[in-house]
Amino acid sequence: MPSLPTARVSLKGAKTLRRGTPWVYRTELTEAPATDTPGAVVAVVDPQGNPIGQALYARRSPLALRLLTRKGPNEEKVDDAFFIRRL
Repeated sequence: MPSLPTARVSLKGAKTLRRGTPWVYRTELTEAPATDTPGAVVAVVDPQGNPIGQALYARRSPLALRLLTRKGPNEEKVDDAFFIRRL
């Protein structure tokens, strides 16, 4: 499986996500993922590189990350079946 681009969030952003908020503002993004694909699924990590989950990345929105799952890419693949299971 190809690895996902990774977004690194600040300590404040990591705490926000771990407390249950499903999004992160752009101001809490310390390292943007290396992708040009609009709405790309990215891996989200804290400042130390610990996994937080997977999110949709928006390059232009004030809400840069919208969390899809708190599981990493090795635990849960975000694909068509992922979304069908949630409908």
